[in-house]
Amino acid sequence: CYQLYGGMHVVNGEIRLGVYLVTLGLYMHYGKAFGKIYSLILSMIGCTPSLHRIIVLINLPTAFVARQELSEFRQQQTLMMRSEALKNIGLHAPWLDKIPIRIDCPRKECGAEVPKFVDIRQGQL
Repeated sequence: CYQLYGGMHVVNGEIRLGVYLVTLGLYMHYGKAFGKIYSLILSMIGCTPSLHRIIVLINLPTAFVARQELSEFRQQQTLMMRSEALKNIGLHAPWLDKIPIRIDCPRKECGAEVPKFVDIRQGQL
């Protein structure tokens, strides 16, 4: 558009040729710059669905608290079983083999508030 407008003014003698060429060069330079900016914006817009998916996944609730409680429960049970095994057998006997294998269901889905468990003595299966 400026090529026609500016060219007519150069022909009529209203604008010098140098001013016209410099202005035309500036328009070309800024046009290329805005084209790059536009392509960057398009690539950023293309990333938004993936970014949205990552944000949704990061904000999902976690089970870290439940896992921590379960781990602490297991540690307490193991310490209790170890102290009982050491009382009954002594320090020099293979007390580790006397600790029972405990199969438990500490969740409420098992039908009770208190964890259900079954102890199996090693060598019984």
